[in-house]
Amino acid sequence: MIDHFEKIVRGSPAIEITIQPGQHPFDQQGLNVYFPDKTRRLFDDGHYSESVFSAFKHLENRIKDQSGLQAKYGVVLIREAFSGNPPPISVKCPTSENYDRYRRNFISILEGIFGNIRNPGGHQEFDQTVDTCLRELSVIAYVHDCII
Repeated sequence: MIDHFEKIVRGSPAIEITIQPGQHPFDQQGLNVYFPDKTRRLFDDGHYSESVFSAFKHLENRIKDQSGLQAKYGVVLIREAFSGNPPPISVKCPTSENYDRYRRNFISILEGIFGNIRNPGGHQEFDQTVDTCLRELSVIAYVHDCII
């Protein structure tokens, strides 16, 4: 499933996000419900990579709080929080899918976004476009939405 997902994503053209005049992108895309005010303030100040990193810290803290794994970080946290029978944290699974397979794939997606989106922003500052920022924030919002 991951290989299929990767082929779809890599084969898709870059999507330009259209920001409607008079409407904040967070409101337009429904991102406010997922992130702390700090994430939006960083975005508003043009600190896009820092905004994404703030959103990841918020996600990681949510996973720590829900799982009780306060001393864990990154991939180790992800694997322990979503593994086991039952796992400390469950994910929403479509009724048409096998839960264990879906959960394993969800863990793989989380590991990928923590490694490829969060880690670069956590180790250095870099310029990021508003479109890339909003796409990455949308991915993080998707993860929030999948966690029960």
